Amino acid sequence: MAVREWTDSQKLAIKTRDRTLLVSAAAGSGKTATLTERIIRSLLDADNPTSVDSLLVVTFTNAAARELRLKLSRALEQAVAENPDNKELERQLFMLPTARIRTIDAFCAEVLRSNCDRVGVPPNYRIADGAECQLLANSVVEGLINAAFRGELPEVSGAEEFDELSDCLTNSGSSESLSEVFCMIRERCDSSEKGVDSLLPMIERLNPKDFSGFEKSFFGEYIIDRLTELCLHYKKEYERVRTAVSAGDSKAEKGYLDLIDSDLGLIEKILAAKTYAELHSLLPSLEYFKKPSVRAANHTDATLFASGLRDHFKKELSGMVKYFLYPPEGMQELFASLHRLNHVLYRFVKKFDEVFLEEKRRRGALSYADIERYTYKCLIKDGKPTDIALNMRRQFSAIYIDEYQDVNSLQNSIFAAIARDDNRFMVGDIKQSIYGFRQAEPQIFADMKDSFPPLREGGEYTPAASLFMSNNFRCDRAIVDFVNGIFDLAFLHTAKSIGYVPEDRLVFTKPCEGEEPKRHEPEICIIPKPEDAPDESDDDEDADEYIPDNAPRVVAAKIKKLLDDGERLNDGRLIAPSDIAILLRYSRGRAFRYAEALNELGIPAEISGAGDFFLSSEVLLVLCLLNSIDNPRRDIYFAGLLCSPLFGFTADDLFLIRENGTGGTLYEDLTSYVEKHPEFEKGRELLSRLNYYRSISE
Repeated sequence: MAVREWTDSQKLAIKTRDRTLLVSAAAGSGKTATLTERIIRSLLDADNPTSVDSLLVVTFTNAAARELRLKLSRALEQAVAENPDNKELERQLFMLPTARIRTIDAFCAEVLRSNCDRVGVPPNYRIADGAECQLLANSVVEGLINAAFRGELPEVSGAEEFDELSDCLTNSGSSESLSEVFCMIRERCDSSEKGVDSLLPMIERLNPKDFSGFEKSFFGEYIIDRLTELCLHYKKEYERVRTAVSAGDSKAEKGYLDLIDSDLGLIEKILAAKTYAELHSLLPSLEYFKKPSVRAANHTDATLFASGLRDHFKKELSGMVKYFLYPPEGMQELFASLHRLNHVLYRFVKKFDEVFLEEKRRRGALSYADIERYTYKCLIKDGKPTDIALNMRRQFSAIYIDEYQDVNSLQNSIFAAIARDDNRFMVGDIKQSIYGFRQAEPQIFADMKDSFPPLREGGEYTPAASLFMSNNFRCDRAIVDFVNGIFDLAFLHTAKSIGYVPEDRLVFTKPCEGEEPKRHEPEICIIPKPEDAPDESDDDEDADEYIPDNAPRVVAAKIKKLLDDGERLNDGRLIAPSDIAILLRYSRGRAFRYAEALNELGIPAEISGAGDFFLSSEVLLVLCLLNSIDNPRRDIYFAGLLCSPLFGFTADDLFLIRENGTGGTLYEDLTSYVEKHPEFEKGRELLSRLNYYRSISE
């Protein structure tokens, strides 16, 4: 068995001890292998071995946790076989099943289960289903909205003031759209240590007492900075395309030269304006030079680019104009009004959050976000670590956290509460942050990377340090070069905010036997959009899903050529249709068009997950059954099982069960109803079969 050769940065990550270490590990850089090797070496250290029960290893998925536990088990088994007299190694192997290798959710749940009494949570709480939480949230917020409109929430606002707020938040009188706004804001606050109170600092930025001009306010500075960035970007692009257009002498190019000069003049006027008042008088009255009328056959590459550039410039600038429509003399009054209404918003969302949380506690049902919030309360009180947190600091000799670029502010604070200054090992890659929908904050990772000094062999000791692992062992050189080119451009203007530095670039390190394989350059194929295509506006749901009619045929033709040319893979095999994948952002209604285009060329195609597999009635029934077997207190799944063809409960049956119940879960109400009405055959049959299934599932 070949001995693995580690890179210098991997060696540093593996052997460095007694400090907090942030590892920026690029895709394909062997971060999992490095993290595993670091843990194994600490367990097998002859002089100062780490006890397996003093480790905390946090991953983002159960699969990653299982894989890591398996690798550690194999390493310890091998060490025991090589050192049969070493009782400490035997103890480590024996203790491995109890090692804390957890997902973030599982770790927080473990902390809360042990300390429910400290935060007033019932010890028999259950994990609420996402659909159940959404239905309950909608019910609670709708009730509060109706009460607020009737003036029945004086602690929030009067009826007229709440009506004024609703007009600001929505474009219609629909309470449904208003409830969505409140639910979204409350959900965003879930990932903050202060919860809904995290809104207060942002609201205070609107305080009219501190107003000294829109351009000097936090929001004014931000908006004007974005406008300046936009203008500087288009100035650079216009100057570049002007050089290309000037090189020609056709009528079309001369016409576009006038357009470019005119647009550059507009940009200079905008950049020269320094105050809101100047921009207010300038932007809404901008007049654009009319685009030359040119036949398609007379267009050159330069004029086509100039035409597209004008369309994008005009569209983006028009989107910014709306921020400069309000009269400058009324701006302070506007800030005062916004400050007042945002406090109403805060008080309503605070009330919503309290009622929603209390309702979940009453039902004994918590979401994962609730568990994180209660875990934080267990660990931090009045801004200081509790005895629980201090005990964990003493208990854990090392804390390992994977995918740190996807933690949110609350999770980061939880880890900080239980860690010492010198025992955290965090791995991540800001380019791979994918959990924005769960309020992940990659800026946390970027700030750490920027503030932690670089770790160097023999360098000065610091309690915290950062390290880059940029060697990519997975991809061919052409892919590595292509990715670097994309990110060098994409992060060119944001390098400061996300901390993108040259060390973040991938380094080609894929092992090759003999010469490198034939270089296949990545290809970008841009297919023009017809004039009648949907506009890419935020309000158009079809725009993102639009693809030109000929796009599937263009892709199919590329694949046909690839197959006909007899391309070979690295293992020498001829490339086959099964080696090729077409990845779509949205597959609904689009995948079939690509499959049809491939079939027309005689290329077999298979659509993965076609037909919304998990939405078919038979699959939904099985999901309801399996979830009810696992935990019958999940109301949504249990109700689906009752009303399924397996048991045939009617709406009247459900009404009777709930009407005579105690207000607990549907399963508990059904059990109670059957005890009181033994003649209810459907109920007795369901409980009997469910108990049987649950017993054999163990």
